[in-house]
Amino acid sequence: MVLVKTRQCKKNFGCLKDDQVFCKADSFVNNEILFVKCLNNHDCSYKMKFGFSNVCHCPTRIEIYKIYKK
Repeated sequence: MVLVKTRQCKKNFGCLKDDQVFCKADSFVNNEILFVKCLNNHDCSYKMKFGFSNVCHCPTRIEIYKIYKK
């Protein structure tokens, strides 16, 4: 299960409770790299700067994108 892979979540899986918690998906490359636009500067163990963008490595967030395209 994907939640087991998300071991570093400091937000207690807030993205599963409130869609305002997670960053907005910008693009998904090669079915594995999720670029996101974050509306806040909250610290996240899975968010990483990549140039002027952010990449999300959260297994749960990536699965949400794959299923709901958001």
